[in-house]
Order: sequence, then structure tokens, then C-alpha cells
Amino acid sequence: MSLTYLNSPSMIAVFEDLLNSPEKRKIFESDPMVAPFVGPMEAANRDLIFLTRQEGECARELKEIGDELKECSERHNALCRALDAGFTFATYLCQTPREQRPIETARAVVLPDGLSVINSAYRDQAGHALRVEDRLDTALRDTLGRVLFDGEDLNALVDEYVTIGHRMNVLTARRAELQGETDTTRISARDLRQARYQWIKVTTSLINVVELSGLSENDKRRLLANLNQAQAQAQLRKTRNTPEDATEPEVGDKELEGAPRADVKLLDPTKGDEPAPVPAPPVSDKPAEEPAQPGTRDLRDMN
Repeated sequence: MSLTYLNSPSMIAVFEDLLNSPEKRKIFESDPMVAPFVGPMEAANRDLIFLTRQEGECARELKEIGDELKECSERHNALCRALDAGFTFATYLCQTPREQRPIETARAVVLPDGLSVINSAYRDQAGHALRVEDRLDTALRDTLGRVLFDGEDLNALVDEYVTIGHRMNVLTARRAELQGETDTTRISARDLRQARYQWIKVTTSLINVVELSGLSENDKRRLLANLNQAQAQAQLRKTRNTPEDATEPEVGDKELEGAPRADVKLLDPTKGDEPAPVPAPPVSDKPAEEPAQPGTRDLRDMN
């Protein structure tokens, strides 16, 4: 059986038993060949406990960051779809190309690459939202304020979009710090492997010395019984469990099904909140399904 099959908690438990059991400590002190191992065992166990705790905290924070990034990205994608739908239906409500131009300009600022942004990496999604924030001038705000989407104008959706971008930017930066090899304060997988290797070296030497020592067979058995049982359990676990490659799940974008369609309308700048309708759309071979019907008023000139 191999000591490498033991996981870190098992290693710590074995040394804790050897070091803290009064009976086993007495056995150690009774033989001059075995007694010197107390110091190396304490040092190896102390390092392993510290590194395991730090590694666990790092892994836990990385998981929390990953979960929150996934939630932010899903909301980011939903907002992109909502904004795209708002711009599309606002364009349908315009009667002339001149009236459409402010809407198309706003779309080009908020979604310059269309919905392809939802397939970007988290950092790219954050950067795009921050770029949009810098371009939100008064004229663009006025245009966004004229398009009502599900009871709110598009300014509210854009503001939430930018807020999510800021949060994703913070999370991706923190994740890079935790994963970066240049951070000398970070507990890396290499540090933990080195601590485990040191534990195995001390334990292997201890086993060999115990066998050569003048301890009775009963004392030898009592010293190594817990270790032997831990090895047997680790071997059984290794045989029973087939290792699988751990991969990070891809963040998909799921269509929202069964949700009520949003009420999208374009406001007439001269009539406050009164919606301005548009004449019936031209007949096409491939009619597009629209979630909202046009109103009854004429659209005023936006410019």
C-alpha cells in the first residue's frame, strides 16, 4: 500500500493521534531510535494543517466567485436580450428612417456587436459594460427614456447593465489574484504537494525505524495500527472511485420560456408618457412575431 493514497485530513489525523495519545507518546519516549521523530512529526503536521486550511479557504472563495460570476453573466445576458428587443420594437414603431436614426444610434452605443457579447468571457462582458457607461450622454439618455420596456424605460435597464459590469470586473480581478502564480502570499497547489511529500518522508522513515527499533511487537503494532488502517481505507477508496477529469462547466445562455412578454412602446416627446403608435407593418413573406401591438397616435418627429 502507498502513503500517497492518503488525503490530507487522514494524514493530519494519523499524526495527531501519534502525537497526542499519552500511551503512544510514552512508547515514543521509551526508545532512543523512535523518540527523535517527535519533532519532525510536529513540524510536518503543523505545516500540513496550515496549508490545508489556507488552501481550503482559497478554494472556497474561488467557488463563491465562480457562482456569483455565473449569476451576473446570466443577468447580463438577459439584459442584453431585453435591450435588443426594446431597440427592435422601438424601430418598428417609427414611421420614417429619420425617426429610426436616434434608436439605431442608441443601439450602436449600447450593443455595438449585437447579442454576440453574451458569448464573451466574463472580463470582456464587464469591459463592454464599462465602455457603455462612458458614452451615456444626455442625447442618448433622452432616447433611452422614450422607450418603455415592461413598465420601465431603457435607462433603467442600461443602468443595471453597467452596475453588473462593475461587479463582474471586481470579481474577475479577485479571481485572477487567487489563481495568479505571481502572488507570493497565495497558497499554491505546489505548496500543499510539498507539505504532503514532507509528511510522507517523515512517515516512511518512522515506519522503517520502528521496525528496526527495540520496541516490542505489541508496541510496534499499537504505534502503527491507525496508520495501517488509514492506508487500507485509502487503498479501498482509490480502487472503488474512478477518477474523473474535473472541468469548469461552460456558462450557457438559456432562453427564458413561459415568461410574459414585455410591453414595449415608443413615447412621443411632445406628449409626455403617451405612447405614439405606428401604421401597420408592411406585409412580408416571413412575418416577424411581435410581442406588442402598435398604439393609435401618430409618431412625432424625434429630432
